[in-house]
Amino acid sequence: MKGLRWAFGVPMTVLNLVACATCYHAVSASPYAQRGEFVLTRIEAMCGMTFACAALAICLSCVPLARQVMSRWWMAAPLTLILIAATRWASLFQPYSESTGM
Repeated sequence: MKGLRWAFGVPMTVLNLVACATCYHAVSASPYAQRGEFVLTRIEAMCGMTFACAALAICLSCVPLARQVMSRWWMAAPLTLILIAATRWASLFQPYSESTGM
């Protein structure tokens, strides 16, 4: 059982770290920079990468074998990162859709 914890824990840790890094870049980028469209595209791409990595970590933790050896707390970090990325992505559309008339 200990080997299975390592087999599931290492990939999930890597996926959570990548999701955390992309979420940090999405949140820390200022959309009011000089190259506005480039920064907005970068923020959207980082939010998408956060969604992908966190969803993959959630899928990996939902495997029946992983649920036997891992606790449910392994899903807390990816769910939190998805919530943060979704909030960041949604906050982009509000001020920019009104100014462009979309």
